[in-house]
Amino acid sequence: MDPMHEWFFRSGLDRYVWIHGMLCAFCHPRYDAFLQWIDKKAKLTRVAIQTTIVTFTLLVVYWYHEKVYVLPKL
Repeated sequence: MDPMHEWFFRSGLDRYVWIHGMLCAFCHPRYDAFLQWIDKKAKLTRVAIQTTIVTFTLLVVYWYHEKVYVLPKL
């Protein structure tokens, strides 16, 4: 593999990292309010919501691993 391929790939990703940062900063107050809303719920409801979130996240990570991560590098 050409050594410059990795450099072009990384520099291409660096162009878009600011968009991810701005999106995270935009969503942070809403996410914080959502977590506070969950904390105010009764214990059983709070645990059910948190379990649902963790389960969904683990399913997405598993799907990513099986469909994307294991693909051969170009």
